[in-house]
Parts: sequence; structure tokens; C-alpha cells
Amino acid sequence: MLPKPRDGWRRWKACVGERAVSSLECSLRPRILSLAEPLRSIALLLTTLTLAACTAAPQRPDAQSPSLRLAPASLGAELALQQRLTVTRDSRTQQADALLEIDARTLRLVLLVGPKRLLTLSFDGERLDEKREPALPAALQGKRFIDDIQLAYWPADSIRAALPAGWTLADAQLTRTLLQDGLPTITIRYSQTPRWLGRIDLDHQRAGYHLRIESVAVP
Repeated sequence: MLPKPRDGWRRWKACVGERAVSSLECSLRPRILSLAEPLRSIALLLTTLTLAACTAAPQRPDAQSPSLRLAPASLGAELALQQRLTVTRDSRTQQADALLEIDARTLRLVLLVGPKRLLTLSFDGERLDEKREPALPAALQGKRFIDDIQLAYWPADSIRAALPAGWTLADAQLTRTLLQDGLPTITIRYSQTPRWLGRIDLDHQRAGYHLRIESVAVP
């Protein structure tokens, strides 16, 4: 059974104070550091993310997938996950670690490469608080991470209610597709249920990149 995120938040504050977004970073950092390659290149990751972000920047306003901005409580579950993110664009692949914590009030995400914290996000359904490594490209917006997470995890009915005219969501047991005017823009494939565990593959057809998320629950 997962620890209550609010309890973990208090434990983390007692451990390292206010410097990070999630209690998970305190308890899992030794494990993350052991998984990371000692000399993993942050520059290569930033290059890959920049390519994806710049490609994702639309030439016309309706080319980008809509921002969902769903309340954390509408997920209907509380999650605490350790994740490995793999971004692939033009045969270039890089990985980062992430810590994701969702409760009824807040979605919190910490993006790490080895010991380096690149991005911290906290979203309450209305306000997005964001702390960034200065080297991150401006085109790589924190709200896109939030949108991908919500598109992958949130109930289909909640997503459909937030979509503007012309956008639809096709949802099956282990697949999900976001469409604009009947054309696929993002396809998601899940390895198991519940969907937030195991492997998720997001194909951004319009943006031209692939995101794989591998998740395990924090014991």
C-alpha cells in the first residue's frame, strides 16, 4: 500500500526543508543515484529535449494539443511513483528520472538526471509553480509535462469534458488516442492496469517524438 503523500511531504520537510517539491526526492535519491550512470551527459539530454520541444512548437495555434488543466482530485486516486523517462527524436535517445506524487490537492513532479534536478513542478488545478534549471530551453514548458501526465492517467470522461471543439478521445483498455478533426495527434499504449504502473508509450505524431514512461510504486 502506498504511503499517504501528505504524510510523506511532512517527513521530507523534516529531512531537508523546503528545497525540493516532493517527499519522494529525500527517500529515493540514493536509489536514483545508484541507477544513474556516473557520467551521464546532461547536455545530451537537453539537446534531445530541445529538439522535441522545438518540433512541438506549432506553426499555427490549433496545431498543439489542448491544455487540460484538470484538478488533481479528479484523478480519483493518490499516487507516489518513481519513473524513468526516455525521450526519442530522430534516433536520438536520452533518459531522465522522475518522481511523481499526486494527491487530492496537488500534482508534484521532480525531473532529475543523476544528481542534477532539472525541473520541479507543482500544480493544483489552477496554478502551476515551476522551478527550472537555467539550461532548459524556453520551448520546453512545464505545462506540457502536466498535460502528458493528465492525458495518460486521468479518466477519459474528465479529459473529454475539458477538450475544445474538434478534439476527441478514443479510449480502450490498453490504448488511448487524442484526435483533432478525426486525425490522431497523440497515441498512448499501456503495458498493464492500473495504467500508471509498468510502461507507457506516448507517440506524439504531430510533434515527431516518442516518450516512454516506466513507473514503479514507491513502497
